[in-house]
Amino acid sequence: AHIPQRDCMALALMRSAGVYQMVGYTVPTGYGYGGWGVKDYFSELQAGRFSLAEAHYANQLALVYELNKSGTGKTAAGLRNDRDVVVLYGDPAWRAQMKPRKLLWSQTLNETNGVYTCTITTTDRGDWDNRPVVQLLDERVGNVKMIAGTEYKPVVGDNFILVPLNKGLLPIKGNRSGAVSIKGDFEKGTVIEIVFKAEPLPMEKQGGRQP
Repeated sequence: AHIPQRDCMALALMRSAGVYQMVGYTVPTGYGYGGWGVKDYFSELQAGRFSLAEAHYANQLALVYELNKSGTGKTAAGLRNDRDVVVLYGDPAWRAQMKPRKLLWSQTLNETNGVYTCTITTTDRGDWDNRPVVQLLDERVGNVKMIAGTEYKPVVGDNFILVPLNKGLLPIKGNRSGAVSIKGDFEKGTVIEIVFKAEPLPMEKQGGRQP
């Protein structure tokens, strides 16, 4: 997405290659979290769950969450840079989406009389993605009051729910350099529920709608 001059790849892709949407860095390079994470949400473990615009937005939410945790230092500096230099070119309402496939967990969101229930159910044994689980809301809400699921430390924003279920497992080797099996983060049939009460924001406070 870097556009240093008229003769550059980003403009050529949009002008001559039929590209309707594109995510990239507006600088020659970056920390990595803001770019690679879009791929994680869009085309890797969660392929088919989010459009490209939604994946970009979900990854920005994850980035800001990590930035708030990291405080200061090299990691914070890298995240802060990525927060400001990764861009989605194109109409965010246009849905570019991977073909749906079998996913390791399902996400559902139900609302009854202002009570929202987000249910995450594992459909197989496996690992959480290296990004938080994100559920987008259909409308903006406020005055949030948690009812259940606080042990998972969810973050409920005006139009999203973020659940930091990644436990940070890393590949390891044994003392003879052989591969060591790592058990999955979850078993099949695990059910996680986040329940909260909220009120729809008045239209004058809705602002620009996110993808």
